[in-house]
Amino acid sequence: MNRKILLFVYSALFCFQMLFAAESSIKIIPSGFAYYQIGQLVKTSDPEGLITGLPDKSWDQHVNFRLALEGVVGERLRIIAGTELGIATFAKGAGGGNNVTTAISLKEAQGIYTFGNNVKNPPLQIALGYFPFKYNPQATNMGEYLFSYRTGAYAPYIINDFDNCKSRLLGLRVSSTLFESFKNHLLFTSEMAVGSGKGNWPVGDYSLSYLAGYTVKNILDIGAGICLNRLVPIDPLQTTPSGYNAIIAKDERDSVIMENGDTLYLTMKATKLMARLSFDPKQFLPPGLLTIFGKEDGKLYTETAILGLKNYGAKYHYDDITKRWPVMWGINVPAFKLLDFLSLEMEYYGWKDNLTIAQGTPMSNTTQDEYSDEQTFRWSLFAQKTVIKGFCVKALAGKDHFRTVDAGGSVTNEELLRGHDNWHYNLRLMFQF
Repeated sequence: MNRKILLFVYSALFCFQMLFAAESSIKIIPSGFAYYQIGQLVKTSDPEGLITGLPDKSWDQHVNFRLALEGVVGERLRIIAGTELGIATFAKGAGGGNNVTTAISLKEAQGIYTFGNNVKNPPLQIALGYFPFKYNPQATNMGEYLFSYRTGAYAPYIINDFDNCKSRLLGLRVSSTLFESFKNHLLFTSEMAVGSGKGNWPVGDYSLSYLAGYTVKNILDIGAGICLNRLVPIDPLQTTPSGYNAIIAKDERDSVIMENGDTLYLTMKATKLMARLSFDPKQFLPPGLLTIFGKEDGKLYTETAILGLKNYGAKYHYDDITKRWPVMWGINVPAFKLLDFLSLEMEYYGWKDNLTIAQGTPMSNTTQDEYSDEQTFRWSLFAQKTVIKGFCVKALAGKDHFRTVDAGGSVTNEELLRGHDNWHYNLRLMFQF
């Protein structure tokens, strides 16, 4: 991220405070965190590091510092900007040397205006800018499938990033809460390449999304959403290649597939669907027994998505919608207040080809190898413990869609954990205010 942009953002917030300093309702609220993280790739599908350069037993370390400033005008207008300084080191074992990256990046820059008297559950709220967005409150590592920051359709991919189970979106969000239980979100967002891998090209296509959620007291939380991914392309010839670069949909016999009398061409446009549910059975326990559990203990949750409704034939393995249909299940294992939460998540995803992030093409990586039948099931175990106010410890172990992440948030195109015995772990010590 250009340092001049960061300087401009913070200068604007400073001027904002000075201009409105006379108003008692104007205030600047700082927040942020600092953490040290260490992890290891215990066993991977690239044991010698021939593809990724990271063999088994490689160490992964991160040091990050974030500062965010929030300008608040009365109860309705909020302006937030946050930047992050990160250092990432990948130790490749004896004789392999280290790979170190350092980056300063913008993590949030948005304005939020709230309408109505109920500020906590407003009937209308509008946000504009670059903002984090999380729609599944229970998901800790897997799930959050709807947006391209986490998943692709044509070509398919899934990204998991330790303690970052959300998306970052650029554009407009319009939200409303009705009857304090029915939440709606309409988003018009521009696609961004967050680093070299998150979001395949072209950068800038606009997507239209709608999500709804309904809660029943503290017992049930259900939601659904649709994303018209790349609905408005910036460069239609890149989003849907044509002419010499056109990719023709073909079946298993290499015959051209026709639609409405015309040749069917592959495109990176897609319609994604999502549904989620969480259930807290402990709410039915007697009040005296309920007190021994933590707030998150015992919750059951699931999320599923269809990553592209349209089939394009067997040549590129786009002939079966169930292959683009991930399903995640999770449970917060009772920790009896010893931990904030302990979540076990499992996922089934029927795509057996290599989940490489494709850049600039709707073609999938149809390479199948000895791991093709072993990568359909994933799992992760995530724990968090607040030691004292402002300091917590987080840990994760699992076989998920792990890709190495550098200091700026770039992810590698290749997944590292495809075999049935592949796994990694991470530990994070975090101060926050």
